[in-house]
Amino acid sequence: MSSCRCNKAKVLKITNFAQDEEYTEAWSLVDENFVYRQGQWVTVDNFNEDRWCDSTTGIHFWMTREEAMAY
Repeated sequence: MSSCRCNKAKVLKITNFAQDEEYTEAWSLVDENFVYRQGQWVTVDNFNEDRWCDSTTGIHFWMTREEAMAY
């Protein structure tokens, strides 16, 4: 199970792992200047379009909550 990547995403909801607290914003663990804000679009300027590169620039996400939690 590997993550997917995109260059643009809309932040629908930000919660803690237990999903019992909701937040309006969160910061990337990789780039401290990259902020996710609920209800807003985030974009990556230097997106690597090579789909075979797993650990590279882009917004990383998983198709299911279970996959994300396992990561």
